[in-house]
Amino acid sequence: MIIRKKALYAIVESYPYQAKEYLEMALLDKSESIRNLGIYYLKQRGVQEFTHYYMHALNSLGAKPHLLLGLSAVGSKKDFGTISLLIDRYPGLQAALIVVAYKLRPDDWQNIIRDILRSPDASKLNAFANCLINTPESYSFSEMTDLIYGRENALRLRYFLKIINKVNYGRWRVLNFILDELIYYKDKECKLLIENYLLHWIFHNSPTKSFIRLSKDESLELNDKLNKVIALNPNCLIYERLKENIQCFSYT
Repeated sequence: MIIRKKALYAIVESYPYQAKEYLEMALLDKSESIRNLGIYYLKQRGVQEFTHYYMHALNSLGAKPHLLLGLSAVGSKKDFGTISLLIDRYPGLQAALIVVAYKLRPDDWQNIIRDILRSPDASKLNAFANCLINTPESYSFSEMTDLIYGRENALRLRYFLKIINKVNYGRWRVLNFILDELIYYKDKECKLLIENYLLHWIFHNSPTKSFIRLSKDESLELNDKLNKVIALNPNCLIYERLKENIQCFSYT
């Protein structure tokens, strides 16, 4: 990809009058950065509308993930109806469809995404997680949890943790949710994933930082939940470290 990018730069600099053809080809590249580079230079040449490039490619080449992702960056909600007809013929493109629906926002975009995630795989969950991390205001914590989280489902849990690592849903709200759920976990892989997340939480919520402290009632509630988890996992020092951390944020 780096070589192709350098080649495109060289064509633009050395053959500016012949470069448009190559920039139009760049719009259809599998690399997002090269597609963006093509858009940037074509805009400098007065091109402002790019949807027709992708619509023509989708009709002539078929529905391919990189073409759908390219369209999602330049299209609008009215374009979704056309591409949804194409996607019906290509069921393997549903991860790309999540991105397109998320960015183009057809009227029923959240239902489209929900239906796709009823039978998730890593590509679908990753597509949704990346979209949400980039525009976190689209889903509340409860909406995201309802859509992504699955108790003792390692696949769903990985992407749930990826999201809460990147999106600020409120440290205490997230921690309360995690502790509520931990008492039900028996699967070792899932518990290890959560414990790794808690190590991350402890590291990024240092008592030396100026954070909102817990009220007395909040502190008692959180400690009660944590004590239940510790009782179920007496040999895991992570929970003891977490307890020490939380006490630094509590009013005494």
